[in-house]
This record gives sequence, structure tokens and C-alpha cells, in this order.
Amino acid sequence: MTNAVFACGAESLAGSGIKTGEDYLAALKKLLPYAQAAYQLEEDVGSESINGEDFGVLTLKVEGPAGTVRQKYYAVAKRDYALFCISTYTNDADRLLMTKAVSSISFR
Repeated sequence: MTNAVFACGAESLAGSGIKTGEDYLAALKKLLPYAQAAYQLEEDVGSESINGEDFGVLTLKVEGPAGTVRQKYYAVAKRDYALFCISTYTNDADRLLMTKAVSSISFR
């Protein structure tokens, strides 16, 4: 993979007890040992403010046949849903592009 990828989605939190983006990513982190990829935790679950909203963040590094790939996960809990974005990149130029994309997120 040489192109950066930016993906977003939503997941219902009803009945999960998850209240924040950090909670969501902490739960996701518990599933990582079941992943087929050989990942390394690069930055543990933390938070970042994006346009006044506190997002949970988590960064992984995956070594594969094509080289090193990094993924940064962003999540925020809103109205019983986790809204999440995953930026996937292989170089600093794409990392900056992904950061710019995330900084454009806003809620109404």
C-alpha cells in the first residue's frame, strides 16, 4: 500500500456502557490480540481536542511485506453512537494530509 486511506464510520453504543471516545478505543484495544496483523502499539489511548470536541486517539504500527504502515484511530461518543475515523499512511507527507483531514471535522 502506498496511498493514504481515510475511513469513517459509526457504531451503536446502546447497552455497552461506553461513554467517551477513549472508552471506545480502550475496548477496541482489547480486541487487537485477535488481529491477524503483527501490530505494535505506537501511542496508547489518549485524547485530542479537534474543533472543541474531545476525541479518543490510538496509533498503531504494522510491519508487513510492503513496509511499515501506521494507523491512527479517532473516536468520539455522540447520541449513543461512536463516530470513528481511521487514517492509514506510510509516510510523513501523508500523515500530515490525514491530520489536516481530521482537523476539518466539526459537529452541528
